[in-house]
This record gives sequence, structure tokens and C-alpha cells, in this order.
Amino acid sequence: MNFWQNISIRTKVFSAFACTLIVTIALGVFSILQLSDVNDAAADVRDNWLPTVQLLGRLVQQVEMMRNHEGLHILTTDDAGIAAMDAKIVKDRETIADMRKEYEPMVTPGTERKMVDDYDRLMASYLDIEPKMLALSRKNQNVEATAVFREELLPIFEQLRTTLLADLKFNSDEGHKAADKGAAIYHSAHSLIIGAIALAAALSIGASLAIIMGVATPIGLTTAVVKRLAAGELDVHVSGAERGDEVGSLAAALQVFKDNSIAMKKLEAEQEEMKKKAEAERKTMVLKVAQDFEDSVKGVVNIVASASTEMQSAAQSLSATAEETTRQSTTVAAASEQASANVQT
Repeated sequence: MNFWQNISIRTKVFSAFACTLIVTIALGVFSILQLSDVNDAAADVRDNWLPTVQLLGRLVQQVEMMRNHEGLHILTTDDAGIAAMDAKIVKDRETIADMRKEYEPMVTPGTERKMVDDYDRLMASYLDIEPKMLALSRKNQNVEATAVFREELLPIFEQLRTTLLADLKFNSDEGHKAADKGAAIYHSAHSLIIGAIALAAALSIGASLAIIMGVATPIGLTTAVVKRLAAGELDVHVSGAERGDEVGSLAAALQVFKDNSIAMKKLEAEQEEMKKKAEAERKTMVLKVAQDFEDSVKGVVNIVASASTEMQSAAQSLSATAEETTRQSTTVAAASEQASANVQT
């Protein structure tokens, strides 16, 4: 899990899609190979066994038809009829030879090759004796011709026919085996393809879950943290900073942002506290200045009041002195008048 967390998001997404792509390609290649095997089996039936069965069936019919024409050749007594039978027998030989030539590329080694070699040997023997029978028939020596037809050609024909029918059965059986093989490949491929599809689906689901768990979910959690931090919830827990991918880088950046925001809040609180303290000190200083000013004013007022009292005392003293001076002046004046009077006297 830690290894997956430390892989970048780009690598995770690329790995998930690469895994899905590889599984899809593997499934496609596997399906193509299985379908190719089925197609090969069907092609083998279509191009080898089925044409061989059809050709051997026609070859058996053609050999039997040649045998029938030989019997009719013996039964025919007029020259025109014999000539017509000769032409048909020649045509039968040519058709049989063409079919044998067409059959050669289809012959498989082993059992079929042995049966074909037996057919060639028997057919050569049959065609070596046939002119003898036809020559007797053309002379209308039908008893002798019939004896050759029955005693010499019939045993070879029966072996020839048996060999052809055995070859026909062999190719028919092999065709059925090829068809069964194709069916078995199809059923096997069907089951394997279903299993491969299930595996591909499981891997795709696993890749999707890996993307969801490794990318979408962490991004969603980080987005929620971003929203809470934007709302001022600085006590939110920032997880994923230990990851090695882009989500881890984002979580680390958010942790730094959170720490800086907390530091800023603390600094703001300290500044606010300092501001309040400075305001309190300013108020205290203003009050002190005001108190000092008041005390100074009171001191001046007291001094002025004291001086005023002293001035009042001095004024009263001066007034008493003036009255004493006036009284003495009056006395002096009276004395002076008396002295003047005395002088006059």
C-alpha cells in the first residue's frame, strides 16, 4: 500500500489503463487464437475431409457405373450398341482417372495413403484384364466374356469397391473427428473466453478501485481539508503528507499553510495583546500626565493662594502703618500748629 501511495498520480492512471489495455489485448489475442483453431478445424472439414468424402462417393459411383457399362457391353450384340458401350467405358476410364488425379492432393499420409495405394494396384490389375473381356464381347463370345467378367474381374472389383468404401468411411470418420475437435475447441474456447472476460473485468474493477482509493479518495479528503482551512478551522488534521505522490505534496503544502496560518494567528494575537498593552500604558501615561498637571496646577494655586495671603497681610500691615503714619502726621501737624502758635505767641 505504501508503494502504491508513493507512485505519482500520472503513473497510477497510466498503470491502470495499461493493465486494462494489456488484459484487453490478451483477451483479444486469446479469442482470435481460439477462433483460429475453430476455423482451422472447420476449414479442415470443409477443404479436406468433406471434399474427399464427396469425391470418393462419386468415384465409387463411377467405378460401379463402369462395371454396369461392362455388363451391358456383354449383353449388347449389335455393332452400334457395342461401339456405344465402348465409348461409355472409355469415358468412364477417363472420368475415373480424372477423379483419381483430383484426389491425390487430398490424400493424407498413413492409413489413407495405404488404402489409395491398394486402390491404384487393384485398379491397374482390373484395367489390365478389362480389354480381354471387351475383346471377347466385341466378337459376341459372350459366354467367355461373361466368364472373364465374373471370375477374373469380379473379385478384383469387389476388393476395389471394398477399398474405396473403407477409404470413404475413413474420411467420413476423420471428418466427424475434425468436426468434434472443432466443437470441443469451441466449447473450451467459450469457457476460457468467459473466464478471461471475468478476469479482465476483475482486473478492470481492481484498477478502478486502485484509482479511486489511490487518487480520488485522497484528493477528496484533501479538498475537504482545504475547505475547512479556508473556513478558518486551523485545528483540522492534515493527513497524507507522508505520501510520495502529488497528493502527499499537496498535503505537505497544506500542512505548511496550516502551520503558517497558526503562526500568523499567534502573531496577530501577540500584536493585539501588545496593542492592548500599549493602549493601557498610553492611558496610564495620559492619566499620569493629567495627574501631574493637576498636581502642578494645584501647587501653583496653593503658591498663589499663599502669596495672596501674604500680600493681604502685607497690605493690612501697610494699611496699619499708613493709619499710624496718618495719625502721627496729624499729631505732628497738631504739634506743628501748636509750635507755630507758640512761635506766634
